[in-house]
Amino acid sequence: MLDRQIQDYLEWMNNAGYAPWTMAQHSQILNRLLDFVVLNSIPWERTFARDTLQAFKDHVQVKYAGFVLRGFMRYLHQNGIICLPPGALPEGRGRSKLQRAQLPRLYEEYLQFYTQTRQVGHVQIYRVRGTLSALNDYLQNQGMELKDLDVLHMDAFLAERNRKYAPETRIHERSGLRGFLRYLYLERQIL
Repeated sequence: MLDRQIQDYLEWMNNAGYAPWTMAQHSQILNRLLDFVVLNSIPWERTFARDTLQAFKDHVQVKYAGFVLRGFMRYLHQNGIICLPPGALPEGRGRSKLQRAQLPRLYEEYLQFYTQTRQVGHVQIYRVRGTLSALNDYLQNQGMELKDLDVLHMDAFLAERNRKYAPETRIHERSGLRGFLRYLYLERQIL
């Protein structure tokens, strides 16, 4: 049963738009979990017990193993395959706050529009939400509204936001902003 759940999870990750290297890491750890469970004859009902998972993490000694296991268990729980008590899975660092933070209505409407027109996964929505949240914070700090945006403001925002990011991340940031600005211009006639 575990091998089938791992395959389903990796397929879900692929459909959700996870990066290939992230999927490779998850695949490696989860296949090692499968080997560990088979080698130690651990029954399905004990596979996700705290002591089993701790023994597995001690066995593999991979820094990110706990992260992979939490993601896998969250997936299984959300799909009704395993039952976990409330609070059993801590949220990932930083993610939960950003995912739950409500942006102003116009931003949320854009995210809805973006999701429907682009058919993107939750990872891409997460990235765009982060960019829009940073833009919203920037505009509030500058005392500006969206209708006041111009090229100089966007350049200043991107210079501030992207100074610590790798070139690939900068490309994603600019792409997310371009889509939002296009929406404001074409769909909402705000810019």
